[in-house]
Amino acid sequence: MSLKHSIAALVAALSIASTAAVAETASNADTSNQSGATSSAEPTNTPTSAGSALLSHLMTGSFDMGAPANVAGVLRFCQSRSLAEDKVVATADALVEAQGGRESVSQDPAFVQGERGVLVSAQDRRFTLAETEDDTARRLCTRIADKARASFLSGT
Repeated sequence: MSLKHSIAALVAALSIASTAAVAETASNADTSNQSGATSSAEPTNTPTSAGSALLSHLMTGSFDMGAPANVAGVLRFCQSRSLAEDKVVATADALVEAQGGRESVSQDPAFVQGERGVLVSAQDRRFTLAETEDDTARRLCTRIADKARASFLSGT
């Protein structure tokens, strides 16, 4: 074997070993992320922007409302942004009263989070309406109020 062929074989072998090491490192990183470990760069419990996906879940009934206080806060958020129809405001008022009134519910962290526009599902999925376009947010507010009436106020 000539020197030229030996060098080429050595370079090829090093290249293959290097590629295998990179692939193994990437595979290990994927495996640790799949096992539930999170890197410090990943946000935890950060709300997802509400939009057509949440609207679809609300329309199909596949979204389970979280705490009534949170929903009341979200509906108050809708009202404060002039995104609420009269029935949304009425639903918010009824939910606040059902939670013990404004003074009581305003101390609830779930209500406070809702007032910031963050809706939390029963499965602890978080959606924010704060950055949603007004037209979509208006439709979301109406759907959330409809679902809240059915979920929390059907006996009243």
